[in-house]
Amino acid sequence: MKQILAITIAMLNGASMAMAQDAAASPSPSPSPAASPASRTGTAEIVPSLGATRYTVGPDRLNQQARGEDAPFNQTILRFPGVAQDSFGQLHVRGEHANLQFRINDVLLPEGITGFGQELSTRFADNISLITGALPAQFGFRTTGVIDVHTKTGADFTGGEASVQVGSFDTILPSFEYGAVTGKLTSYVLGSYLHNGIGIENPTRSSDPIHDDTDQFRNVDYFSYIIDDSGN
Repeated sequence: MKQILAITIAMLNGASMAMAQDAAASPSPSPSPAASPASRTGTAEIVPSLGATRYTVGPDRLNQQARGEDAPFNQTILRFPGVAQDSFGQLHVRGEHANLQFRINDVLLPEGITGFGQELSTRFADNISLITGALPAQFGFRTTGVIDVHTKTGADFTGGEASVQVGSFDTILPSFEYGAVTGKLTSYVLGSYLHNGIGIENPTRSSDPIHDDTDQFRNVDYFSYIIDDSGN
């Protein structure tokens, strides 16, 4: 009986040693992502595109639209999905009124400037984007939509160009633009003049309203100077 008990204990000890050797020979498991140093410190990154949709119109599409680059800015925005305009010229995005945010070259415009769609043409823009959806906190309170405009610069528009547009209701729209790079200075200048006989929406049924002439002078200037080689 003692011999049987001794043999059984020896077999159990041998099995335990074999299991320990197998465990030592097997490779150690790789640390899980939750155990990484970045995860332990609680670092998080805000991704603006998360839950948001961005629609972008580039130079080719801007030239191909009706009236080309001379089209009013509002008319260009109306070509984005989910955008409508009321009789007062105000834009609505996905049924929401106002609360639109405008950015020029990724710089947020002040709250007092709610839009400039009827004052400027699309000629000064290199590309236009509309961001809608679930926007993170970095976009502030105006989250109905973000209209991000990247303007032309002397780096991508070098030289000069002039054009004139004529139409009904005594419409005439001459414009010129010039861009250049001089050393560390990048400049772009746009000027235009608009005259027509439909400056105000006609409140009557007449096709020739009175006191409706308008003369508008418009100017957009962009200057950028690189102070040092680091790009600041």
